[in-house]
Amino acid sequence: MNSQTIKTQLDALAAFPAALKAQVAGLTDEALRFRPAAGEWSIVENIGHLIDIDTLQLGRVGQIIARDNPPIQPFDVDESVRRNDYQSKHAPFLLNTFAERRAALVEEWRYIRPDNLARTGIHATRGPLTIADIIATLFRHDPQHRDQIAATLAAYQQHQL
Repeated sequence: MNSQTIKTQLDALAAFPAALKAQVAGLTDEALRFRPAAGEWSIVENIGHLIDIDTLQLGRVGQIIARDNPPIQPFDVDESVRRNDYQSKHAPFLLNTFAERRAALVEEWRYIRPDNLARTGIHATRGPLTIADIIATLFRHDPQHRDQIAATLAAYQQHQL
């Protein structure tokens, strides 16, 4: 992966918290906590999950830089959302936390030397992952949650009819 692609991905990662804030601006607490179906996440739970994933991926990249081919453990996203009880957290706090953590993550990742982007960790189920792979994964992850939040909001609006 070339440095321009990484820069483009990091720029998009840096911009996402503001886009997310705009996406949920003005929503009621009821809308933010609405779960479209059993086992599906509310908007606040999606935001909490984004915090978890940033923390996780930042740690994984740190491990890969510090050690040759470190083991990377799978992560149970549903368990983390339940354990952290994001459903009862204050949405503006979560949004601010996400924005601060994402800014720190992007700032740290901008200083990764290009030759380190190919360093790998070994994921227990996915096999080898490079730092560039992790950045690309997070880059693709944000739009998935933007769309999931939009679908949750649409389900909430339909529920209100």
